[in-house]
Amino acid sequence: MRNLLLGLLVFAAMCPAATIIDIFHENQATCVFSGTPLCDVVGTEPTYDIEKADVSISGGTAKVTLFFNTIGLTGTGSGLALTSFVDDGVTLRVGDLFFYNPGDPTSLLYGVPLLSHDGFLAGNLYQITGNIGVETAQAALNNINAYYRNNEMVLMTYSGTGAPAPAAIGQPVTVTGSGDGISHASYAVTLQVPASGEFGDSVMANGVVGIQFSSAICGNDVIQGAATANPEPQTLLLLAGGLGMLCLWRRRAYFTVARRAPVEIPPSTSRVWPVR
Repeated sequence: MRNLLLGLLVFAAMCPAATIIDIFHENQATCVFSGTPLCDVVGTEPTYDIEKADVSISGGTAKVTLFFNTIGLTGTGSGLALTSFVDDGVTLRVGDLFFYNPGDPTSLLYGVPLLSHDGFLAGNLYQITGNIGVETAQAALNNINAYYRNNEMVLMTYSGTGAPAPAAIGQPVTVTGSGDGISHASYAVTLQVPASGEFGDSVMANGVVGIQFSSAICGNDVIQGAATANPEPQTLLLLAGGLGMLCLWRRRAYFTVARRAPVEIPPSTSRVWPVR
């Protein structure tokens, strides 16, 4: 019984809050790459395709896991890490993750770099204000010979002196293998940052938060959407119910033990302990 209840609590604690889905493994045979692209991914799927994002803000922590394909990797196994890469002669890297209030998707309020750049440290949370701004793919690449979504906002910029100051220090960005790159994205990239009251008040509206992310600074695939980032009501009920049942189980166990008859110790093995 106890193991069942503990399992219930663990399951409640692990329930994801929300998932934002992106078009994945789309048939590109009929794509038109002139003017506005008709397909989700510009370029090859193994290099840019985004599948989804899991988002939660709970217990003072914002956690986002991004599932996407990329060739910008170094290391193996538990040592996987993001790095820059070259495609068609252009040096690229993963874009920053942005948070926005769903009421105004065009105003990016906070950003987290998945890969350090220009003084921004990977995994830290930065407020987009003052000397910290954002730039488009066109500004980041300025390449007239390559085709990409040049108007997508992809990176944070800093116009001050020294290094930009983070709003909060986050956990190291982790990269794990996820799928085959066709039915599911090849990699899952997770970041966790402290979610202060100011952060939540800025980016959330009625428990919903908006995120935007480009798998590369060319904007060849972008995921943008709003998600219910607080624990779902059914998860809270499950957690509360599990705690209540566990407390009841412990109370019953206590009284059951208390009502048991004392065990008599044979005289040959009994001892009298001296009083100190």
